[in-house]
Amino acid sequence: LELRYQPKVSLTTGEMIGLEALIRWRSASGELVSPGVFIPIAERSPLITRITHFVMDEACRQMQLWRTMGLPETVISINFSSTDFYQEDVCAQILNTLKKYKLKPQNLEIELTESLACKDIDVATLRMQELRDAGIQLAMDDFGTGYSSLSYLQSLPFTVLKLDRSFVVTMHEKTVVQEIIRSAARIAKAKHIRTLAEGVETQEQADMLSEVGCDYAQGYLYGHPMTAKEAEHFIRTHTIRKIV
Repeated sequence: LELRYQPKVSLTTGEMIGLEALIRWRSASGELVSPGVFIPIAERSPLITRITHFVMDEACRQMQLWRTMGLPETVISINFSSTDFYQEDVCAQILNTLKKYKLKPQNLEIELTESLACKDIDVATLRMQELRDAGIQLAMDDFGTGYSSLSYLQSLPFTVLKLDRSFVVTMHEKTVVQEIIRSAARIAKAKHIRTLAEGVETQEQADMLSEVGCDYAQGYLYGHPMTAKEAEHFIRTHTIRKIV
């Protein structure tokens, strides 16, 4: 297993505001296999927990290494499966890993899919509030592909709403999609939640997202998923928003 890192940037200032850690599997032939192929299989077995622990540990280890190199601190995002998120001691496990690598909770963002967060709304709210109270950020990933209810933003303590790339792909030809993004961004802002659009590939898309009120963007326009070495160079050559 290997990690790749994809930058997230501010649509207003162009600053890098964080990186998402993305898992890849290098097969025996040397080919990199997409998580879309092996993660669904792993989720049907205890392997998914081992994979989540690997991603968490490796991403935090890399963050600590970058810090020893003198690179500015940033936020690393990690995806969690329902199997791992609903564990009773998930917050303690995460905090122990952060402590191991001498990282602050503010350095970490946990990404949860919309359907995962709503699987058991009462337990999800409890787990999420524990993480938020500890200072860890929470992102609702793939918004718009599941329940698609903005009402969940009122009850679940997310800090970031990630708009699915399907919105970005179609917004230039469908004004209704632009209005959906505008409405989601407006409601999120009222709850002090930031919005991030995934799959941004052109400057035209970035400009349109900024116009309808989206805060951040992620996609090939800013950078493909990078190796740790490539990400190090990216961090060195781009302005990084300071962690507060």
